[in-house]
Amino acid sequence: MENAMSARLNKLAELFSAASFRDLAVVDSPAFVRAIVDDAGKVNLGRRMKVRLMFDRAYELLLEHYRFEYIYKNAITQQLLLNKHTLDNGPLAARLLTEFVVGEVRADIAVMNGTSTVYEVKSSYDTLNRLPNQLRWYSKLFDHINVVTADEMVDDVLRGLPDYVGVLVLNHQGQIEERVPAKSNKANLDLRIAFLAMRERELIAIARQRFGIEESQDSVVLAACWESFKALAPEEAHGIMVETLRQRAIHPAQIKLIESAPGSLKHHSIAKIMNIGHWRALVPQLDVVI
Repeated sequence: MENAMSARLNKLAELFSAASFRDLAVVDSPAFVRAIVDDAGKVNLGRRMKVRLMFDRAYELLLEHYRFEYIYKNAITQQLLLNKHTLDNGPLAARLLTEFVVGEVRADIAVMNGTSTVYEVKSSYDTLNRLPNQLRWYSKLFDHINVVTADEMVDDVLRGLPDYVGVLVLNHQGQIEERVPAKSNKANLDLRIAFLAMRERELIAIARQRFGIEESQDSVVLAACWESFKALAPEEAHGIMVETLRQRAIHPAQIKLIESAPGSLKHHSIAKIMNIGHWRALVPQLDVVI
């Protein structure tokens, strides 16, 4: 019986895959969502409700019984980003970057606000085999580094953890609690890793606006920018990187989707890169009754 329920919950979790979120904008939402829920078998979420409510009900059930990776990411997005920061395009903006490349690894979630913070999710369905290498790379770029995990995983996570790395726990009420605070690490910034974290057009803007480089060829500008950037103190270079990354624009159509999305879909609405048409199409789909 327990295995059967696990299989149903695993099927229900497909609602929150990246592919399913994308399909909400391009396929018949009522049939698509209902098919996944019906395939989950005896998981009764009810009928004749809006798509947004169906997602929220599924999310609540998964939060209680099947805390897979998306549950953690969505909690981080809601509680540590949206509840504390603005997403406008002004000077105090914060940005969430997902699957952010740092050397050989990809960070689950990075947030750029007044500083840089990375969140690495380790749910009870994950192993910790890759964690030491992930933390090694994160320490080259981020100021605050956190592992977000389940209560039953804390002791294993803490074993051998560097003293500057924080530990957060998703509790049984779905709230994120701090168990070990992260310590500032920006003095250990690897200047080359920080330089590569920015896009070419961002680096060209830095070269012209901060370093006064006026060469016409982009390749020459980038080379000169690196020569100036690598001479900076780590803390100053970190500040430039954070200021640059948090100014990445968010299209008004995506802002509208983020604002209108149900709580269960906040992470996808921010993290998933789609075209403007998809962002616009998703908003009315959430209110279709199924």
